[in-house]
Amino acid sequence: MLNIKKISLGISFFLSSVAYGVFQPFYPLQARDNHVSLWIIGLIFSIVPMTGVPSIWLNNKIQHKVGRKFIFLFSSLIQGISMIILPFAADCNRDEFIALSFLSRFFYGVGVGFLWGSGLAIATSEFKDQAQEVIGEISAHSGIGSVIGPLLGTVLYLIGGVSVAYIVSGAVFIIYIPLAYFTLGNLHSSIEEHEKLELFRLWKRPQIFLAADIQLFVYASMYFMSASISVHLDGYGVSQENIGFLFTAFYFCNGVGSIVFSKITRVDKRIIMLVGLSGIGFAMSMMGPSIIFPDDVQIVIISIPLLGIMCALAFVPSYSYMAEVAVSKYGYTDNLPLSDTLSSISNFSMSIGEILGAVVSGILVDFITYQHSAGIILALVLILVPIFAYSCDIASLVKKNINKNTDEYLLKTMEVDNTAIINEETSR
Repeated sequence: MLNIKKISLGISFFLSSVAYGVFQPFYPLQARDNHVSLWIIGLIFSIVPMTGVPSIWLNNKIQHKVGRKFIFLFSSLIQGISMIILPFAADCNRDEFIALSFLSRFFYGVGVGFLWGSGLAIATSEFKDQAQEVIGEISAHSGIGSVIGPLLGTVLYLIGGVSVAYIVSGAVFIIYIPLAYFTLGNLHSSIEEHEKLELFRLWKRPQIFLAADIQLFVYASMYFMSASISVHLDGYGVSQENIGFLFTAFYFCNGVGSIVFSKITRVDKRIIMLVGLSGIGFAMSMMGPSIIFPDDVQIVIISIPLLGIMCALAFVPSYSYMAEVAVSKYGYTDNLPLSDTLSSISNFSMSIGEILGAVVSGILVDFITYQHSAGIILALVLILVPIFAYSCDIASLVKKNINKNTDEYLLKTMEVDNTAIINEETSR
């Protein structure tokens, strides 16, 4: 059965990714035509995650005062404005172009921070029993938007140029606001709930900290790939068109994976995250490829959609796991302030991961090559996996499941034996 609130949430995340997908392929060429240096272009791209961190902190401070719905709708408004600003830069001189570009990305970063902060809080407060599934659907909508954005941008560019692509993507955001207002309806509000949770005190709880680290690592891996894979593939002679298709494959696999993995409820979330984390290390090792793989472009190509799948596997259960252990292990009350604070922790982790992934990618690839960088990431995963497994008591979980399965097997065996004895007695 369709749920209008879920659809409204999904559309907002979809539009956000579409807007970034429209911007990503065209802006560097536009900036180059305005004589903007490559390092400045890279800095402009990094403003979004850099702005996202303080905007998430601000979201956590004001959300309980003004309400999730207001923040959620405001995020759409400011992201729409960020796209509409860009066409005004087209006829400006170089310095004005750079200034408007910075302003546009600043607005977009604030909007994304508010969107994820309020969106995750709405998902967990409105759909408590379906939080993992709803977050998976949100990730899927975001991934689908990332696939469609470049394609839609190309069509709009062919129709009327890059300015039309920017204006349309921004205008759709603003037009959608009144529709989102009515489809979201009445939400559980935390305005009346004055309990405040200290974000960093909750963040320091070991299992919450580790789940947040997985979220950070997922986004660092994604941005490591997106910031440098084009140059890496170009070194193997892969055409720009095929590189674009591989980006589409990555986001497609990530989106589909998010939907599929959100349906997994019979497997412990710790196991799912651990497998996803290990898979990310394996995929990044292939992407180098590191010394454990042959230096073959086919290995690199396979690693890209594989990374999309593994990132979804690690990320989807992480938020609902944090919510579960906050209540069951650390004694927090399952209420709206807890949802607000956990959503802020997740968004901090994702934003920091985005910044680290892009920055570390440039430094490592420039100084020690892509192949050695892949080896370093694999080594880091090999360190993180046992730490996570030990801290989350994976060993006792596996032992418990083995004992449970053994008991069930023995019980069934006894039932079969008893049935055989009864049948034998009856035949006599």
